[in-house]
Amino acid sequence: MPLAPGQPLRWLGGQIDLQVRVATGLDPALSAIWDVALWDVSPWGAEDLAYQDISEWVEEVAYTRGAEAWDTRYTAGTGTVVLDNSNGQFTPVSDAPDPWGVPFRSGRKVQISALPNPDDPDLRVHLFTGRIDERTDQYDDSGFALTTVLNLIDTLGELGQSNPPMLTTPTGVQTTDERIHAVLDIAQIDEDERDIQTGVHTMQASYLAQTALEESQRAADSEGGAFFAAPDGKLTFKRRDWLSTDPRSTEVQGYLGFETLPPEAGPDAPQAFIISGSVVISETLARVSNDIQFSREGGTMQWVFDPVSIGSVGIRSYKRTDYQNNTDAQVLFLAERNLEAQSEARFRVQSVAIQANADPDNEDLNRLFYDTQFGDLVAVEIQTMHGWRIPDRLTHVIGIAAHITVEDWTVVLTLDDSLIGVS
Repeated sequence: MPLAPGQPLRWLGGQIDLQVRVATGLDPALSAIWDVALWDVSPWGAEDLAYQDISEWVEEVAYTRGAEAWDTRYTAGTGTVVLDNSNGQFTPVSDAPDPWGVPFRSGRKVQISALPNPDDPDLRVHLFTGRIDERTDQYDDSGFALTTVLNLIDTLGELGQSNPPMLTTPTGVQTTDERIHAVLDIAQIDEDERDIQTGVHTMQASYLAQTALEESQRAADSEGGAFFAAPDGKLTFKRRDWLSTDPRSTEVQGYLGFETLPPEAGPDAPQAFIISGSVVISETLARVSNDIQFSREGGTMQWVFDPVSIGSVGIRSYKRTDYQNNTDAQVLFLAERNLEAQSEARFRVQSVAIQANADPDNEDLNRLFYDTQFGDLVAVEIQTMHGWRIPDRLTHVIGIAAHITVEDWTVVLTLDDSLIGVS
């Protein structure tokens, strides 16, 4: 097919190559995919995983990760990979020649990555890491064209399936990061599969009776931080101030919708570009909370409210009584911060879709496709065809969804500006 002009993907004439790999044994000569039931150190030669490239059979990739709003939990990420299975190699019960050593089936770990620099093939930026939760063969109406669809779940989804027996002796009081480490220890998550910041808040003693995911998310709730799976699969915990202290959350990572950079942008600021996809903007009272009532289990209700906001839009209550904090003062902090972030009815940019455009050599634009991270600060300006605009607004990225085909690459960024200016 002819190359489409102005595309970032290398197979479409741009700079970025897409790579999909499946976890295999360390020795590439064995060409065998790691399997929990078949694992043995001796025939593999090592306990570490390596990956085998299956990109040549990939027809389509999609993935979704993130949260709906800054104060909601990050949900398990999901991904889809569509493979050309004309030769039957991705069907474990077929009699087709099998290059994988063991049947290709659910349970394999898959990594979707970008190779952004043709001159540096070893530079790999991970987009999504997950395990095959389901694989399905699909035929067209003629029964001739056969594709295999891999449905993936990320590490967060896997953690939701882990529910060890409750402890016989409670943990004792722990900081939020200590609690998460304790939970992940029980779930047998290796240290190198974690990226845990030091928490500020403390948690009550617990028997850890819930799933590993629920217990970890309770710790993130009590901290007022975030818990999610990073693109490389690492389970990541952010403390309460991450959106106000992390460099990528305080320095603009991209100017979306700008014809030229604003005057306040420094000499090292990324280039501006016009949004080539859709934008969702709204003002809704569903995002307003001006009467906050938070409490911890066994604690005293912490009640804060904003009379100015109540006088303007009426009472918009938000009550939560299940925090696991060890002190009421920590819960009061969470209530006051939520009030400061949510009491104002504001016009919000909820999401922005960016697509392949006519500037494939703009590295600052390309980087938004492959290297946008949760918490990134972006500036958005809306230019309309009718001669008016919505001036630039700062906001944080809290969700990322991508759809990559042989024709296009679209990334949808879910945004939330609630914590701009809030510590």
